Amino acid sequence: MEEDDYRIVHTCGVCEEICDGDDFKNHPCLEGYNNYFIDENTLYFYPVLEDGVTIVRRSQINNEERIVAEPFQQGTSSRKRTPISRLNFDEEESLILEIQNRPSLWNFTLPLKDRSMQIKKQLWEEVAQTFNVLCQTSKMK
Repeated sequence: MEEDDYRIVHTCGVCEEICDGDDFKNHPCLEGYNNYFIDENTLYFYPVLEDGVTIVRRSQINNEERIVAEPFQQGTSSRKRTPISRLNFDEEESLILEIQNRPSLWNFTLPLKDRSMQIKKQLWEEVAQTFNVLCQTSKMK
């Protein structure tokens, strides 16, 4: 195997055995189950019960190792969702400049009298007008 070659391995979530490639599909812990689930973050695989939403896995409960069944949510992982921008690059840059030109919106070192709610609301409305957007101040923030 060359240095640049990598091999994918999966780990059984029940017995912790490591399996090469697709060998996990024939793993004894999956016998009797029609489906399995692979955690994309850890590459652990788990048998899935007939309900299609419950996995079987090993768990430490009160310092005792047990096999437990618990629901999983496919398609949701620990990765954080990133918002999709509705602005193109030039619009984002313009928005940044508009906000930079209004220090009361971002400079917390200014006196409170210069950063009051009324002043901030007015400044956000100015920014919204720059983009010809009629929206609530809370949505613009």
